Amino acid sequence: MIKTVYFVPAAYFGDVKEFQLMERLTRLFEDHGLIVVHNVEEAQLIIAFGNSLTPNDAYKGKKVYLADEEKAFNDSKAVLEKALKECKPYEDYLK
Repeated sequence: MIKTVYFVPAAYFGDVKEFQLMERLTRLFEDHGLIVVHNVEEAQLIIAFGNSLTPNDAYKGKKVYLADEEKAFNDSKAVLEKALKECKPYEDYLK
């Protein structure tokens, strides 16, 4: 069962909107019993915003979900639900 989550924001989203999204997602995920961590090594689930995933050895052995930031901003709960249901091992993204 996933307990810890780490967010990887997209560079293109904009500082203010990104801050608002991260605050909103943190509250939502914590309200659902998840712990948002600020160190990728502590995470069981990585939610990366954008269309692709940059290779990163720190992601090995972790579950990953790619999310669209605009959709997450407009419907954060849907991202929570999809991330928990549709996340897959990081190694699957490398194939």
